[in-house]
Amino acid sequence: MATQPVPAIRKFNPGLFQSDQEVRKQFVVRNHELGLLLDDLRSNISSPSCQHILVVGPRGRGKTMLLARVAAELRSNGEFAGSLLPVRFMEESQEILSFTDFWLETLFHLAANLVARGAAPRDLLAVLSADTAKSASLRPLIVALHQRAGDRVRAPREVQEVAVDIRGRFREAEERMGVVR
Repeated sequence: MATQPVPAIRKFNPGLFQSDQEVRKQFVVRNHELGLLLDDLRSNISSPSCQHILVVGPRGRGKTMLLARVAAELRSNGEFAGSLLPVRFMEESQEILSFTDFWLETLFHLAANLVARGAAPRDLLAVLSADTAKSASLRPLIVALHQRAGDRVRAPREVQEVAVDIRGRFREAEERMGVVR
């Protein structure tokens, strides 16, 4: 008796390997929620304090697709693109174990996207190095930015290894944005 091959089961994660154009084309429901989120984000641009938004719902109800659609709008709409930068974390991220890890991961994503958008590494270094007490925890990012700027940097091997990973994130962000170096 011949056995039939078992089809591979793949988890679809909206927006992960899709262009913004593909996400827009596939987004067919939740237009009301999209409008509400964009209205809140629009008001956050000029507000001295930002309104936080929490999207909650059962699995498979379109939360990820909704947020992928919001990210596509933030990247392409000039009203948002100059003020807001979407950052996407993987579900069940193994690197984020604490609130500090979350903020460091966010900072790495933001730096990679800013570099991909053409921000001068030296400008980012000036901001990140301004507070020496706090910049110690950012050492790998600072080393990666120095290396990106063409500086030779001496740092412990562990810091150098993390800096290599961060420079990889810079390249990935540039590829996503179509930047050629």
